[in-house]
Amino acid sequence: MPSLLALVLLVPPALSLPSTCSQPADPCLPGGKYDPLLGKCQGYGGASCFGCYKGEFCDVLDAECTLGVGGGQPVLFQEYWETVDVCDETGMDFQTGRNIGESNYQPLEDQIRLLHANVGNAETEGYTIVLGEGATGVMNAVMYALAATSAANETRSVFAQAPYYGNYVAQTWNAMAVDSDLNRHVLQWDEAADVDSESTFEIVTYPNNPDGALRSPHVSPSRAVFDCIYYWPQFASVDRKMAEDVMLFSASKHTGHAGTRLGWALVKDAAFAGHMKDFVQRSLGVSMDAQLRQAYALAHINAQWADGGAHAYYEFGAGKIAARFDAVAALFADPETGQLRERNGVAMMNNGARGAYVWLKCADGVDCQALLAGEARVAGTGGAGYGVGAEYARLQMMARTVEMDDLLERLGDFLGGDSGDVTRDWRGMYGKEMWEGKEREGMTGGC
Repeated sequence: MPSLLALVLLVPPALSLPSTCSQPADPCLPGGKYDPLLGKCQGYGGASCFGCYKGEFCDVLDAECTLGVGGGQPVLFQEYWETVDVCDETGMDFQTGRNIGESNYQPLEDQIRLLHANVGNAETEGYTIVLGEGATGVMNAVMYALAATSAANETRSVFAQAPYYGNYVAQTWNAMAVDSDLNRHVLQWDEAADVDSESTFEIVTYPNNPDGALRSPHVSPSRAVFDCIYYWPQFASVDRKMAEDVMLFSASKHTGHAGTRLGWALVKDAAFAGHMKDFVQRSLGVSMDAQLRQAYALAHINAQWADGGAHAYYEFGAGKIAARFDAVAALFADPETGQLRERNGVAMMNNGARGAYVWLKCADGVDCQALLAGEARVAGTGGAGYGVGAEYARLQMMARTVEMDDLLERLGDFLGGDSGDVTRDWRGMYGKEMWEGKEREGMTGGC
């Protein structure tokens, strides 16, 4: 835990320090979380428990249900913040988003620049920071700016190398800008576009979603938009400081605060950044609560550099992701050579790249998502959403630990391998023995 002195040194004067508070034991862990507003256990997405857990205190595992691991909710990182003795006191702000007009909320911008300098994953000097409602909102702003800066009779093409994040397609087609002469400027998604054309732009996810590959653009770097939301130490080896024209990041995949809905772009060209800000301002900017919450989270992480000690947050995330990938890879590994091989008609396609997702391939003509759901009771995301065939499927590695335990058992049973004991650390982490055989009491939490 970083010292308060370190936090004082790093948090700008305009950002008040959060107080420490003692959280009571949560009787719903590990299968759920107690919600003091509802007065009962909750999972996420409206569910009453995590994954396939059920019961009043989420302590019963339903082996017959289908485990959903197809989304990208980064709830793994909630497990880290549950261990941090800092109370979130962002409060409410009685004005609209602070990023409307001349500047962002300055303490947040300072923390973003300091963070990238500490991690070494992106250059910020000479860049404009554009905030948006999550990386999705920031990408929408990028698409608007691409349309707004096109010539009167120009239709710009956008593409990404498959497999790619499928949401890019709709974001491209939905982009439209209208100039002062009332001319409409639109984009088109075209995977066969001429990469040498000045009207062709490419989205490069770095590392790639879903397979973790580190790609180079097919177009000139000046016409590439880099989606870097996974370029953090918990997901990949940060081996270079990127200095691309447009780079996107998000609170969701970095700190796990998906519900905060905050993302940012580092934009080299000030005029292009101005068009992006014009788009963001249409919805009155980014919530002030969201900016304050992320400023606190980044101040906590930045303080770990000032202390000169362990980088606890990234070590937690990287350790969890590595252990999970190693456990899944072990199910596909040849016991003699250690090389990955096909098991029960399924192959792991990440090629050694750890990250937020496992990318699987079944035999040609086989619906991999349906196969896993039917035979392993594991619901992933099918390849059609990533510009490839149904023989591919994606499983996320950012689930809660108890869900990963369940996933490894199910995959192990289906593939005929040994899931081992890699991720089984929740009993020690949460002290569940406190609650086994005892009456649940004191179900009131919060600061």
